Amino acid sequence: MAHYSPLIAAFFSALVLVSAPAHAAKRIQLSHFPPNPGVAPGGGWKFTPGNKWADPPPQRAWVDGVYGDVRRVGAEDVVHLAGKAGELAVTARSLVTVSEAASVIARCLGNPACIAAAGAGAVVVGELYSRYRVRPAAAGGLEADPGASPSDAFVWQCGAAGNKGITPEAACSPLFATVSAGKRIVQNFSCGVPNVDTTGVSCDGTYFEPSYGNVYWSRTASKTVEKVCRGQTQNGYQQVVGFDGKCPAGFHQPITADEAADKLKTAPPPAVSDALKDALREALKGGQTVEADFETSGPAKQIGSPASTTTTNGQGTTTTTTTPEYHYKYEGDTITYETVNVTQTCVGANACSAANATETKTETKPPPKEGDEKDPCSVAPDRAGCAKLGTPGEGEDIKKKDIPVSITPDSGFGADTGTCPAPIQLANGLTVDPFGLFCKYMAGIRFAVIGVAWLIAAFIFLGRIE
Repeated sequence: MAHYSPLIAAFFSALVLVSAPAHAAKRIQLSHFPPNPGVAPGGGWKFTPGNKWADPPPQRAWVDGVYGDVRRVGAEDVVHLAGKAGELAVTARSLVTVSEAASVIARCLGNPACIAAAGAGAVVVGELYSRYRVRPAAAGGLEADPGASPSDAFVWQCGAAGNKGITPEAACSPLFATVSAGKRIVQNFSCGVPNVDTTGVSCDGTYFEPSYGNVYWSRTASKTVEKVCRGQTQNGYQQVVGFDGKCPAGFHQPITADEAADKLKTAPPPAVSDALKDALREALKGGQTVEADFETSGPAKQIGSPASTTTTNGQGTTTTTTTPEYHYKYEGDTITYETVNVTQTCVGANACSAANATETKTETKPPPKEGDEKDPCSVAPDRAGCAKLGTPGEGEDIKKKDIPVSITPDSGFGADTGTCPAPIQLANGLTVDPFGLFCKYMAGIRFAVIGVAWLIAAFIFLGRIE
């Protein structure tokens, strides 16, 4: 049998310690990656769907419980933000209903690429098949055993709430074997022989307990009638194993992902089993996404660093201390804040506090206005670079004076064509010309030197224009 993802079995089996409440959730895409807390225009934070892991990644937990009177499953991410007065630990929760989770997991179950990406888990395929009788089809998609009606059969139960079996011995012998394990058997375990009309028989046995002596063990096996499936046995007797009270029919038919999800909605696995949330996690790991209700929560406020000023006059010395408080508001995928400045006045040069303040004033500043994040002046129009300077006035009349200028070439550097030094007459009558060869060479490349100079000048001119 092919190997499938672990989701298959799960699918079918100095901060203020007061936390601000979460407000109405908004819809955001839930995926394998945690949400991204971007800076919102005007201040605060706005979460968007994530497409990669942060470094380091946030602490992520998968939850399954009742939220707002409805059972939901999803992810909780603890994101650490740079708050106004230090680190701000925010819990971002993405939740979907059981119906939405079932649909996501069913889509992954019928998608071979999703199953491969989610990982291997063939060990749980049997549990999946026994619970919902749904499995991936060989050609892709899903198929399900439609189920068949069970049959009535006699079943024996050992004691008031003990094992069950198709015979009294099958029901009670496991219990006797457990209590007598490792002990010497004095009398072998046996049960009475029932007849057609018997509703109960006695099963007993004796074993030796070293610290006590012979121990006589006895139970009564009672006969009942139960619905059972042919060929399905467990603990020695036939039983119904289907989630819907049906037996396996022994064949499979094509089924859609929505139809498979309906089976899970009918009898979802209990929250304490972790089955549903683990399956959702594996489906998202395989590349599935789903729109989820998104909400944030965290500390109600942070307290900033106080600033004090001391004033001394003829009436004495007073100290004024202003402490900023940052009050956070959590609304779905957005977190905003407002600043509350608490100003306390006290007598003396010591820092003010609630205990010694003679006067306390509170000033609330509204949250920064939202503006165009590409235009910083829309957020903070009072900043120096955003000042409106107006229209410049008419410039003063600058007087003009024409001065004639002429340029006269200087002939002090010799002929324009250049000349070489004359040959040298030595005292002994010999004439030498040490520069002759060099001068002939330079005269030969004169045109090239001038051309290169013109070319360089042209590049300099063009560069200045650019």
